[in-house]
Amino acid sequence: MNFSSVSSNIPILEESMILRYRLLNEIKDKNFDIFNNLSMKQLIVLTYLMKYKPFKIMDCDKNLGVSFTSGSGSYVEIIENPLENLVSDINHNLILLYHGKNISKQMMNNVFIKGLCKLGSFRVLSKLPKEKFGIRPIVNCSGQPPEKLCIVLDNLFTPILRQISYILKDSQQILQRFENLFSHKKPYLYSLDFKSLYTSILQGHAIEIICDFMKD
Repeated sequence: MNFSSVSSNIPILEESMILRYRLLNEIKDKNFDIFNNLSMKQLIVLTYLMKYKPFKIMDCDKNLGVSFTSGSGSYVEIIENPLENLVSDINHNLILLYHGKNISKQMMNNVFIKGLCKLGSFRVLSKLPKEKFGIRPIVNCSGQPPEKLCIVLDNLFTPILRQISYILKDSQQILQRFENLFSHKKPYLYSLDFKSLYTSILQGHAIEIICDFMKD
């Protein structure tokens, strides 16, 4: 059989066609016991869950697994597309920063949004170890309006952060540092945490600090 003459919209290698033909030829006379490992009641429940989705399945923070949350009221529907207003607000504030001599013209032109962009993907992680249930929002900034701003800030602060030895990336890093640490005395470890750190910082105050830092 000449498989090279087989017409298809998807190109298939001749070797793959031969392998498929041989496999089908070998199993054509074999009998298979086909049975369902789910009862009819279980199939009805699965069909209902797939259709109505009464709960949400979310990944957990710190790689703890998955969590199930109520599907009703988990998300708020956005009626209007906020993309246009977001782009307009960013460009407007960049112009104000430039006229206020807080950023250079080159910086404004580099981060000014000129082309098309999109809304980023958003997902949340459940914080199960916390006494009070909370979530960790994860936003992918690739292709979003703030993407250029994020790149500028990352390039600005990453070299500085690498020189600060007492900044820890996460709890895993501190465990790795303490793995070979030994003390003859009883050690005490003190830690501090912030509640809603980024949302507690006033936006205008943060802009002033960053602009003053960039001037220096």
